[in-house]
Amino acid sequence: MWHLHSILYRFSRLWNWITGLLYRLRTVRSHSRSDLEQQSLSDPIELVIATKPPRNPPPNARQVGIIKSPKPNPFNAVDESANRQAMRHEALVYKRLGNCSHIPKLLEWDPELCTITLEHLANGNLGDYLREHPTVSETTRQRWVQQAAKGLEALHAAGVTHNDIAPRNFLLSDSLELRICDFASSSVPGLPVSDVAPGARYQRRPWPPRYSSVLYLIVSGVEPYSELKEKEVEARFERGEFPTTRNLDYGEVIERCWDGQTTAMEIVMALS
Repeated sequence: MWHLHSILYRFSRLWNWITGLLYRLRTVRSHSRSDLEQQSLSDPIELVIATKPPRNPPPNARQVGIIKSPKPNPFNAVDESANRQAMRHEALVYKRLGNCSHIPKLLEWDPELCTITLEHLANGNLGDYLREHPTVSETTRQRWVQQAAKGLEALHAAGVTHNDIAPRNFLLSDSLELRICDFASSSVPGLPVSDVAPGARYQRRPWPPRYSSVLYLIVSGVEPYSELKEKEVEARFERGEFPTTRNLDYGEVIERCWDGQTTAMEIVMALS
């Protein structure tokens, strides 16, 4: 009898998830799989591309958005609840940041479904874009360096620490403007922080070393120690051994970040 109750309980949760998914899919507009794969993904989150009308639209205007929804797990209620809480946390951060030009625009938050709808940034994430377009101009790279630093300064001014600074969490618009995204693991005073595993080059150490690895990627086109395995990279970073920046643009700024002896505002001033 206990096994029957357990099976019925799991089936009911699975049915609730299916009906909720069908409800969301009614708003979905057809897009290619590559569009989805370009977006930044977090473990507790699934993405769906849909169309959302702006609040004050011109006639016949529609705005393409990204719907971020918590990853369902009908067989583990605790895990599913944690995923939904991550979405609530991210929604609070977007609302805290408000109309910030350095993040994707928040189009809608649905507290019942725990879904966030954000503007669709057509050129995907920074890491993928640089792999596919290795000949990005120096002018564009310099603009990204400035925008990343100013974006982090804006977050810190609002009391938000990102905690997952990695190339996949910087998105590019159709005009190649850089935006910071994915705040599910960010720190905000008074709110709990979820754990992340961003990779050896971007681990949760003080933020300047993580930003410097992104900066290194932007100006050089490759990740720090790209020829080494993750474990070796992690060991070298823990020992304070970083790649040479002698021949790189902003090399001195990168070294200061790796040493952790700077702030976002000081970086912005140094890059200006």
